[in-house]
Order: sequence, then structure tokens, then C-alpha cells
Amino acid sequence: MPDPFTFPQWGVFDGRWLVYARSSLARAAPHGGGGSELFAWDAESGAAPRQVLGTADFLFRPPLRDGKLAVTRILGEDRNELTLHDLAAGTVRTVATGPVGGVGFHGADLLWVDRATGRLNAVGPDGKAGSAPQPSPGPGTAVDVTTDGRTTAWVSRDERTLTVWRPDWAAPVRVFRVTPPPAPAAATSLPPGTRPPTVDPFHTVATPTAVGDLVIFQYHLGWYVADLRTGSYVRLTADHAHAVVSGQALLVDPDNNTDPARQHAYSLLRPDRLPPLPPCP
Repeated sequence: MPDPFTFPQWGVFDGRWLVYARSSLARAAPHGGGGSELFAWDAESGAAPRQVLGTADFLFRPPLRDGKLAVTRILGEDRNELTLHDLAAGTVRTVATGPVGGVGFHGADLLWVDRATGRLNAVGPDGKAGSAPQPSPGPGTAVDVTTDGRTTAWVSRDERTLTVWRPDWAAPVRVFRVTPPPAPAAATSLPPGTRPPTVDPFHTVATPTAVGDLVIFQYHLGWYVADLRTGSYVRLTADHAHAVVSGQALLVDPDNNTDPARQHAYSLLRPDRLPPLPPCP
């Protein structure tokens, strides 16, 4: 870090370019507004990191492929701006503005989902519209969409279903579904002054990421992985741990908060080298 008042938040690496965000909470105004700054470092040249984006709100871990960085900047409620940065050339162009989500690469093509229409869009390196694989989630049906170009996954509006689709599949497939909670007891059966039970807000699906034949997602307080080869899924981490996908690698942080001191024992996995999960009985 260039000064003692900043700290890194996350990073992505494509084999040459390292892109990372840093916080500026402790810096003096105007740099201490609490936002994040985006930087890129070229491992090939070894030159000093350069700033890609000033203090702004942008979505977590933007896709990075072959020196092309797709940044989704938050402009307002359900209104984002998608920009494509060519890190080697030092250029940037706006790809789309509006309810943009589900950004990813399919080869050299950049894909994104229009949340208003539910359509999966594509643009080639020449800036011309491409032909994105369909179908897409549909308008107003998903709250979180991800794609790696081959696999598209989305979370339903009620945050209880994870659905996956690939171009060579006949139809989308539901890979994970949270069982609805039991109906609350009738008010007449509760003691006087007792509030009816509410749905546990933690029993929801969130943050899916497609990587190869696996889809990593968050459920309850931990992280899970669904294997598209066998239709099985398994829990990756304990409660409050973290799982981060960067390219074809998966970094698992157990986030051990036990006393007397916090300890971290990171695990780095290559999902493409893992054997398939056993099929469900």
C-alpha cells in the first residue's frame, strides 16, 4: 500500500494483471470519504500500481480476463454503469447504463443481464453487440445473477432458489432450494403479548459464482458448492467463513475468531482439478 492510512479489501488476478480495491477510511478529506479506490498492477512490467477508478461505489470483485476489466459502478437505486477497461491500452468505454447485473466474460465477449427485461446481453471486443446464449432469468424474477460465459446462475426473487443454465441444456435446472419455513402458529395459540415467529432472514441463498463445472454460493452462514456434473452439493466452510473465486481458483478463509487471537489458515483450491462429488442417493 502506498501509505499507512489505507488497507486492501480484495483482489483479482488473471495471470498478468492484479486488480485490487483499497479503502481510504483513515485518510484526510477528500480521500477519506469511506469509499473504495480501484488499482491495477502489471506483473509483467513490475511498474508501480496505477489507479483505475477513484473513490466510488462499485460491485464486489469485477470480472477480469486477459487484461480486460468489467467494472459495474453503482449510480443509484437499481441503476448502474458498466464500463470495460483495457488495462494494457489504458482505455475505458461505457458498455451499458441502467439496471445492469450478472456481468461476466464468454471468451472475448462481455456478457451482462438487464434486470428490467431479464435478458442476457453480449458485446464483442470491437464494441458491437454479440449473440448471447439464452434463455435468461426473465424480467423481475432474479435478485442476483452470475455468468462465466458458459454457465449462468441466478437466485430467485424470494432468495430461496438457485437455478443454473447452460447453452447445451434443454432448460434451466434448479440446483438448490431452501425448504419454506413452517407456517407460523395461529395467534390464538400464543401466550398474551408474544409476537408471532418470523422467517429467519439468514436462511436465504446469495452471491452465486460460476467456475467451471461448479457453482459456489452462500447459504445461511456458510458457503456451499454445487457440482453440475453430478447434481450434488456440499458445504465448503463453517459459519462466518469466506470463499472467494478468482479466475479458476477458489480461496477459502476459515475466519477463525477464537480467542486469544484471530487466526487464518487459508486454503487455495483449483476446482477444475477436483474429482466430481458423489451423486445424491
